Amino acid sequence: MNKIKILIIVFLQFISFVVFSQLLDSNNIAKHYFFIKLANGESSNLVRYGVIDVNKRGGKTLHYLNRENFMYEFTGNRPSKANPDTIDFMKEYNISYQAIKSLWKIKYSEYPWHQKYANDNIGWAGRAQAPSIRQMQFLKQYGIKKFITEPIYGNNLIKLLQDVQDESWRTEYMNLK
Repeated sequence: MNKIKILIIVFLQFISFVVFSQLLDSNNIAKHYFFIKLANGESSNLVRYGVIDVNKRGGKTLHYLNRENFMYEFTGNRPSKANPDTIDFMKEYNISYQAIKSLWKIKYSEYPWHQKYANDNIGWAGRAQAPSIRQMQFLKQYGIKKFITEPIYGNNLIKLLQDVQDESWRTEYMNLK
């Protein structure tokens, strides 16, 4: 009789584990990418940085980093879910630090806060605090569907960082005002 009770209890526990557990399948496995958002971040940063987890169903989770920590992970100087092989993406894709620092110019026509002694405070956007409608259409190639503050990640981020370094790209973007 005791063996039957024990068997029933074990069986019920097994059933409860199966029913109430979250079974992991291939749909729940996330891929990790570096991202930027053209949205105000901490202190005086006009761009937000981080790692985005994207599952196969399209669900996204953002993990924000300050620019310094983003750069450590992006250059492979610190382990990251988005860079497990610690590759220096700056070197791998020929991206300059100036490209990272210039990203705010996509969204603003001029630096929105006073910069004492600044000689690089002119942005590329068609409006004071947003790209023009034509510029927004142009930015769709980087994964921005509707709002300028959507995350740009993965290959789209690499392509954008490479493109902003190109004078002809900047000219074309500015001419879309």
